[in-house]
Amino acid sequence: GGIYCSNSSPILSNLRIINNSAGNSGPGMYVTNSNPQINNCHLESNNGFGGAISFFNNCNSNITNSLIINNSGQNHGLKITSSCNINLINSVILNNSNYNTAVAGGIYCASSTLNIVNSIIRDNESLNITLSYGTLNISCSNLEGGQNGIVENDPSTILWGSGNIDVEPLFIDADNGDYTLVPS
Repeated sequence: GGIYCSNSSPILSNLRIINNSAGNSGPGMYVTNSNPQINNCHLESNNGFGGAISFFNNCNSNITNSLIINNSGQNHGLKITSSCNINLINSVILNNSNYNTAVAGGIYCASSTLNIVNSIIRDNESLNITLSYGTLNISCSNLEGGQNGIVENDPSTILWGSGNIDVEPLFIDADNGDYTLVPS
């Protein structure tokens, strides 16, 4: 894979993590027992088990102003498991696919907490978010399918905050990699 993060607290800024592969975990980034701050990063076309970023076991992280797009594998764009607390802020999770159609291609959150603010989650294979004994707080975000874009495989908690929408985002030029929104 691209980055392996264990028992550490790095600041990862302005990185392009592209075209990596991994057999067992996190082709883009695998994070365990760590607290990385991920800012202005671009994760694209990573392929393998675990998604673009896999968080496992007691991780606390902020993902801010980042793109997680066009990744594929056994699991998701973002995989969060085993007592993690992840904040996704001002980010885009788009067009990720997975071989495991029982769960969403965008985000899988199990026995962890995911807080999403002002982010876009759309066009991911097999819906956008799957929860399994997880907690999701989402506000001011664009989630394809709205609350129907969230699947609970096991009992979970969904806190649907204010300002959420379900509309096609007006990217300046997504076909050429510009995911900036058209000014309104």
